[in-house]
Amino acid sequence: MANAPGGLDGAASHGFTVEVTTGRRSGAAPWTMLVVKEYWRSGRGEELKSHQWAHIEAGRRADVVDWLERQERRLEGA
Repeated sequence: MANAPGGLDGAASHGFTVEVTTGRRSGAAPWTMLVVKEYWRSGRGEELKSHQWAHIEAGRRADVVDWLERQERRLEGA
């Protein structure tokens, strides 16, 4: 296939995927946390960059961290 004007040949030069997950905890110390994972790839499918971040939308950071630490201890003991 010949290159289109501007050098584009119809193939993607890069790819981007994003996953968004919302975690919620109810009860005495409720919270809501958004977790985002970004994946960047070349047109050949090679990973260029992966990035993840979280944002607490509601509740106290200390309550979220406490819950995460409890889950980690529980998994380490399994």
